[in-house]
Amino acid sequence: MYSVDPGAGEKRTIADRLVEESIRNGSARASAQVVAEWLHVVYVRHRYLDRKGVESYLSLIFEPMLLGEPTARAYLDAIRLKERYGISIWDAIVLADARAAHCAVMFSEDLQHGQIYDGVRVLNPFLS
Repeated sequence: MYSVDPGAGEKRTIADRLVEESIRNGSARASAQVVAEWLHVVYVRHRYLDRKGVESYLSLIFEPMLLGEPTARAYLDAIRLKERYGISIWDAIVLADARAAHCAVMFSEDLQHGQIYDGVRVLNPFLS
């Protein structure tokens, strides 16, 4: 979201760098949950992008990194992660998707920086 937020300042710079690096090396993955939240904030709530801008961003940025639809197994894993770690179900779904994609690292401001959740290390790229 920060990569399209005109008022994000330093966070936008960091987000742009992360997006660019991940596209260049092909390492990034995005869950449907992340894309849905991004779409809501960027297009519905704040209107940072118009429809054409959203279509471009989805095609160029998210499409190459988008994971397939979550399976029932992923949702069951999310419930387990929610109960085990006391996190929101929304964060647990994203974490379960990261686990299913065999991601070693997940970037998030919402989960505890440095915490390892069943093999996935969470890093907040915006911490100093």
